[in-house]
Amino acid sequence: ARRMGITSPLEPVPSLPLGSFETNLLEVARAYAVLASGGLRAPVRDVLSIFEGEKLRDDFSEAAPFRVFRSSETFLVTSVLQGSVDRGTSTHLRDLGYFGAVAGKTGSTNRFMDTWFVGYTPEIVIGAWVGFDVGRVVGMPGAQAALPIVADFMIQVLGPNGAARFIPPPGVERVRVAIRKDGTCHYTYEFFLTGTAPTETCVAIGQSADEQAVTVPVAE
Repeated sequence: ARRMGITSPLEPVPSLPLGSFETNLLEVARAYAVLASGGLRAPVRDVLSIFEGEKLRDDFSEAAPFRVFRSSETFLVTSVLQGSVDRGTSTHLRDLGYFGAVAGKTGSTNRFMDTWFVGYTPEIVIGAWVGFDVGRVVGMPGAQAALPIVADFMIQVLGPNGAARFIPPPGVERVRVAIRKDGTCHYTYEFFLTGTAPTETCVAIGQSADEQAVTVPVAE
């Protein structure tokens, strides 16, 4: 979290990854920007240029981004968060009309006092927080309160089909994996760091272990 730019007070307790400590929107957007950029962290800048018909100012200091994670590591997180949009709690983004490549995650605090959504593409990170300064209950999850704000902005900036796509970096492989459900092996594809994919077998009822393997590398 520190390497991604989170500066708010945190304690190393088991509930930390579930969100047991408070952060702010700027920190969260900066952290997701590390994922969007493939592991690079850039200093926060308020303004790049000011225009009024023509450019008035462009003298803001610009520090170079620096690497905090391997691109292969951050790509795995991006792949998971793409799944959140396509199959998880963030599917409402598709319902609202954005169909381009995007990764994102909803978030809500206890009793829906705060609701969040952060979405990103290779070009842009957009975060939204919905809540009250006095700690009142919003009463809606992030998918209903915060996600539509991000969806509207994303469509206006990138168009409904987006532009750039997430490209797998060196060091990852796309592997065919199986999920056993009701005695049947259901197949899908997931990304793994090269050489770390599971090797166990998924055996459906009535079939031998040699007939169905859990992982089969995909020949691109």
